[in-house]
Amino acid sequence: MMWTFQTHYPYFPSGKEKNFETGNHSLEKYLNGLHRADEALKSIVAGLEKRGLLESTLIVISGDHGEAFGRHNQVTHAAALYEENIHVPFILINPLLFKGERMANVGGISDVAPTIFSILNKPCPEQWQGENLFSVNRRKRVYFFNPYAGYLFGFREGDYKYIFNASDNSSQLYDLSIDPQEENNIADSNRAFVKEAGKHVSSWMAYQNNY
Repeated sequence: MMWTFQTHYPYFPSGKEKNFETGNHSLEKYLNGLHRADEALKSIVAGLEKRGLLESTLIVISGDHGEAFGRHNQVTHAAALYEENIHVPFILINPLLFKGERMANVGGISDVAPTIFSILNKPCPEQWQGENLFSVNRRKRVYFFNPYAGYLFGFREGDYKYIFNASDNSSQLYDLSIDPQEENNIADSNRAFVKEAGKHVSSWMAYQNNY
């Protein structure tokens, strides 16, 4: 396992820094850290290929949280449940299994291990809650929560993103197909959906407490 800590706040780029011309000092450091992480990955892939191990190796790239740089009046992470907070990469590299395909499947971090096990043809422990991201029978609704910013809960189902703030009993709803920046909260004009969404979140919370 390799943890590329360069992209974690307050960001730790190494070597000569490039100018990405963003005008944002923190974002510049972050992008330079990401650039160094890309270079490290390139070196690892080249090393595996040189030793004849690339075809027998599954490389898995993921993140544990997103990063904000001013959108929704927030920076760094753990402040909310918008896409910049929770959208993370999940990349699988193996020249025999994958050819650069992209999938639009929505999943959570709990789905990473079951997906890896499915590729390796290994059974998952019964206590795991995640599901194989390649399964056609996997759940359509993916839940998430944030205990660090006012007890936020929510889920993503198709293009709809629902967020519930348990601290002030408020709801947010976004249609990411037409509002990927989550600028237009449509909860008030979709009260029936919000009411049903609240029930889903309550049931999920109860299930996790019992679990």
